[in-house]
Amino acid sequence: MPTNSDLVWWAFATLAELVGAAILLVWGMAREFRFLTGYLVFTAAANVTTYAVWEGHGLSSLEYYHLYYVAHVLGTTILYASVGELALRTAKAEWLSKHVVGLFLAGLCATLLVSSRETPLRFFPATSEKLFWMGGAVVLVLCIWSFWQAEDVSGRRLAAFRLAKVMGVYFALHALAYGLFYLTQVRESILGGLASAWLPIGASLAVLSAPQSD
Repeated sequence: MPTNSDLVWWAFATLAELVGAAILLVWGMAREFRFLTGYLVFTAAANVTTYAVWEGHGLSSLEYYHLYYVAHVLGTTILYASVGELALRTAKAEWLSKHVVGLFLAGLCATLLVSSRETPLRFFPATSEKLFWMGGAVVLVLCIWSFWQAEDVSGRRLAAFRLAKVMGVYFALHALAYGLFYLTQVRESILGGLASAWLPIGASLAVLSAPQSD
């Protein structure tokens, strides 16, 4: 059963996601970062729907189980697309920007191929997990690459680099929570809730602090 602290983190993260999506929209960044905005909206809606199903059917119900995994798989796919979008927005060379979409589609196909060895019940969760960590690896590369960029980077590209660093912290917190689980076998971790709350808050701060002109 979720603890009171879990519910507080859930409510805080959901509110932060809605506020973050609104800031991206109002500041005119939603058009540049469509998938990130869509991810925040989708996650907030999924949180509310999951809570409603939990209240109505219980945590151990089949309805909750199906909804949780469907929302998780779809959310991870959108998050992966948002990482690709950041890579596209940070790409300065024209030839690289033309191949970003193809590279990320190839990554998606590769995860589907590797996960095809799993049982039918494990196929989508396994694919989702591999996509998540692949996205984290790309974000790590973007964060490292940002340190070699000129100081005069501005506008949408600067916002993309800052959002990549925000996502870097997000994936790092999840990696710590993942490692903590395998070390202690304790699923409840404040790091997971902190990561969920950090992404919309960090994205909002990155957007608000970025210059609006290119």
